[in-house]
Amino acid sequence: MVDQCVLDGELTVGYLYRETPNMGKPDDKFPDSGWRIRGDMRGATRETLDCRKHAYIALGKVLNNDDSWIHLIDEPYGASFEKNYTTGMFERISE
Repeated sequence: MVDQCVLDGELTVGYLYRETPNMGKPDDKFPDSGWRIRGDMRGATRETLDCRKHAYIALGKVLNNDDSWIHLIDEPYGASFEKNYTTGMFERISE
């Protein structure tokens, strides 16, 4: 699951977390990885975040637009990261 604004190239990945996969269907070509990817959240309010459109797509399509988090792809379920825009690095929030 990814914010459409990341897919459109409007925003870069700003927050991501991995939960136990729960969106896939048995016949999906690309099963649910558990990754939930949000665009830059600086200055966003609950209302603006709730209004963002999202898509359930293959991770490769997200990585084509922003691969800054590829080193995190094998992190376990429960992990979450937020981008530090001063350093440009993702910082672990929880696991």
